[in-house]
Amino acid sequence: MKIWRELLGYVKLIVIVVAITLVINNVVLINAKIPSPSMEKTLMVKDRLFGFRLAYGINLNLFG
Repeated sequence: MKIWRELLGYVKLIVIVVAITLVINNVVLINAKIPSPSMEKTLMVKDRLFGFRLAYGINLNLFG
């Protein structure tokens, strides 16, 4: 029984970490890749950007 309790503790921890990661990735941070050369003087194609979504306000567009 002790092993099952410890295993359940690990499962709970993994679920909590995954939930927090999803919230941060979808609500707080922007991870974008530059798809075209439209901003080539400052950003190159396939560059990666990280942004802070909360600087622009919360957008809860749940249904597309």
